[in-house]
Amino acid sequence: VVNRMLIFTADATAMYTNIPTDIALRIIGEYLQRYDFGNIPLSVIMDTLTLVMTNNVFNFGDTFWKQETGTAMGTPPAPPYATIFFAIKEEELHRKFPKISFYRRYLDDIFATWLPIPGTTANEDRIPWDAFNTNLNNFHGLNWKVNERTTSVEFLDLQILIQNNRFHTTLYEKLLNLHLYIPPSS
Repeated sequence: VVNRMLIFTADATAMYTNIPTDIALRIIGEYLQRYDFGNIPLSVIMDTLTLVMTNNVFNFGDTFWKQETGTAMGTPPAPPYATIFFAIKEEELHRKFPKISFYRRYLDDIFATWLPIPGTTANEDRIPWDAFNTNLNNFHGLNWKVNERTTSVEFLDLQILIQNNRFHTTLYEKLLNLHLYIPPSS
């Protein structure tokens, strides 16, 4: 199977700031109704999440600003909030696109494999690929930069490639990496 497999990555464009607050709170509230939170009522969770996501005040220089839309950057619930928001869309993607045999997302970065149907031409396989891209980018204003399917990709700090019917990984270092790290003694 690996010899026919292609890999691709995708990156959301400014995911946090492009999540529409009112829509996300409604969709997440509906989604969380599936789960039992024990002694904590869902209304308490949603009221708290609403309070945090609709009252984000930050300072820039000597001025203060209230964020009107998008996810409150730097607040602890922001990563799970954004993750749950797009996970709702991913449930649909997994059902509609079985050619994606492996799919993982870390916040706003996707790594996945695409398995063309045996005997299809590149043009025939392009149709479901284009449909996937359209569908991925059709969720409340989030935009994903999807890299073309290939046998070698950079994902986070890895280079992943398919060679001799196997996956191989090496560390990937971005060209602009300045190696500016916080020393352990700080």
